[in-house]
Amino acid sequence: MLLALVWLLPAIAGADTIEGLATLDARGDLHLDGVRVTLFGITVAPSERDCRTWLRPVRCGPRALLFLEDRLEGFVHCEVARRLARDHVVAVCTVAGARLFGPRIDLAAQMLIHGWAFASAEAPPGYRRLQQAARRRGLGVWRPESVILRRRRRRRRAVVVPRRVRAPGPASSVTVLAMVLSIWAIDARAGEASPCGVERACEVADGTYHMAMPADGAAGQALPAVLFFHGYGASGGLVLGDAGLAGPIARRGYLLIAPDGLVPPGRDRASWSHQGSPSQVRDEPAFVTRVLDDVATRLEAMGRSLDRGRILVAGFSQGGSMAWHMACFAGDRFAGFAPVSGAFWQPLPEDCPGGPVRMLHVHGLTDQVVPLEGRAIGDHWHQGDTFASMHLLRAVGACGDRPDRFETPLDMRCRIFEGCTGERTLELCLHDGGHAVPAGWADLALDWFESFSPPPAPVP
Repeated sequence: MLLALVWLLPAIAGADTIEGLATLDARGDLHLDGVRVTLFGITVAPSERDCRTWLRPVRCGPRALLFLEDRLEGFVHCEVARRLARDHVVAVCTVAGARLFGPRIDLAAQMLIHGWAFASAEAPPGYRRLQQAARRRGLGVWRPESVILRRRRRRRRAVVVPRRVRAPGPASSVTVLAMVLSIWAIDARAGEASPCGVERACEVADGTYHMAMPADGAAGQALPAVLFFHGYGASGGLVLGDAGLAGPIARRGYLLIAPDGLVPPGRDRASWSHQGSPSQVRDEPAFVTRVLDDVATRLEAMGRSLDRGRILVAGFSQGGSMAWHMACFAGDRFAGFAPVSGAFWQPLPEDCPGGPVRMLHVHGLTDQVVPLEGRAIGDHWHQGDTFASMHLLRAVGACGDRPDRFETPLDMRCRIFEGCTGERTLELCLHDGGHAVPAGWADLALDWFESFSPPPAPVP
């Protein structure tokens, strides 16, 4: 599981920024938006080769590069420290990490924490402390049997510190202790045998998924569930690792089911095969059926059952588009839908055979990754317009053209369409933020869901 530990990033005054989907070369440099990016403050360590046999196709390479590649999920944001050439920069780069709601994760710090990089001469004190902690624990290339370490340390070059990079102050002993204890705890859990679900994916015929049991459950009642689709390049494991998302769901007695997207041939990021997607490698509604059947079987083995009448389908970013896809093509199988920052892609469906649905859609007004009006993805694909997507669902549900009422939960502006076929409702809630799940979203979505969902079914 990805260590959800955020280190104080170097502050870069007036830095340029680069953002996009990144690839990795053999030197450990990132490539995004046509620019080669060397991570500030570290030198990627040479390491033994390894293979990711669970990926398709199987990926092999130096372990340090595989570790870094595993963390290039979703959009990478880089703050430029200096330019070495027109298309080559040194930068501090971050990713969304394991918490959808939390601060971003520094890629260089992650490499140092796990012993797959050396702190360079320009590294801030915080980076050097991370390296010291990894060395004390014998992680990565700091393993006692490693001979690569001694060769590398002798020939490492010094790098001049750029004047405009401000290093963070020394980390407190409490912070370093918390970091080390977190690593020990994660390593201890990794060594324990565990059933599939949280740390180990459950397998079905054409994919995998993760699931987490609720904190408790009323005896004699089946479990309601939240089926959550991750964003592009992420995974179901990251969804379960997000305390801001998984915590409220478990606390309120819901099973959390997080399917994994597939990596299309010729690509290296997990994606979804929804309508309009560049990836069309799997029948997603059929895959979801197999996932739910497998979940039900596993619950029965534990003396529990799945309440199929109380499943809320949700997702973030491209996972939000998957929730829209399920609403359109399998809407009659689920009680409600709560996508965030993702709608239909073009061309929009001509009709939705799943029939009228209940939906709560949340979107940021300043979202530039998935703008409300959509945007082109390469030369052949295009994210759809959120308002056009809502118009289609209103037409399917015979809702009115004007909202029946307005509400302002969590400082959002929500347009609520009532009186749709079968007492369905559609809600569009906009907030001032960008491409993110707003804090408090999980409780908001469950409050909305419980305003109409049937009571839990008794265990047979």
